[in-house]
Amino acid sequence: MKFIFKDSLDSTNNLAHELLEIGEIIEPTVIFSHFQTVGKGYANNFWESETGKNLTFSMVVFPRFLESNHVFFVSIAVSLALADFLEQYVDNVKIKWPNDIYVGNFKIAGILIENSVLGNFLEHSIIGIGLNINQVKFKSPAPNPISLSQLTQKNYNLNELLYVLVEKIQQKIIELKTQNFELLLQEYCSKLFRYNEFCMYKSEKSTFEAKIINVTEYGFLQLQKKSGEIMKFTFKEIEFLI
Repeated sequence: MKFIFKDSLDSTNNLAHELLEIGEIIEPTVIFSHFQTVGKGYANNFWESETGKNLTFSMVVFPRFLESNHVFFVSIAVSLALADFLEQYVDNVKIKWPNDIYVGNFKIAGILIENSVLGNFLEHSIIGIGLNINQVKFKSPAPNPISLSQLTQKNYNLNELLYVLVEKIQQKIIELKTQNFELLLQEYCSKLFRYNEFCMYKSEKSTFEAKIINVTEYGFLQLQKKSGEIMKFTFKEIEFLI
């Protein structure tokens, strides 16, 4: 694994794209920055991070053994790796579909994965991660951020945590080679935020009460109302009401 360290960047995902385009990244690589001026989240959301306080990095991997119809399993693997990493320090770690990481009702990490497909297989994946570690004050209007330091009342060495987390992600990506997708999906569902609990949700059409019963291998969220009606949603079609 190659590591590139930067003091400040607009976005580690952007730099990963640039280096891939000019052929500077040909092996698994981590790009770490102490500060990102436009840290990216899903659908152009912004990730708030105080300089030098958190883990903000992108990891480029080449899972070329993975068929394109199994692309969601990259997200599953990374989510599970992050959850496993955090469970060493805190309890009640959950994955909020599709790949936000929560501790209780508070968001501690976000993941943005950008995949490139060649033919029927993945060419590469850029895995952008923002994980709150030592930050204790959040100024953005995000409703529920939290950090590892707030949860444990401890301060952490970012470099030490980075290498441990990257190793866990690598292991989960390699695990995809076994093609044991059903087992990975079961593990992912078992860690889902609000799994099998009746809660309120909002779609374009209505606000309703339902419970999460499954996530399909293609990443669709399946909800069931008390009436028994089952609904299926893709990213950004459904909002969790907290």
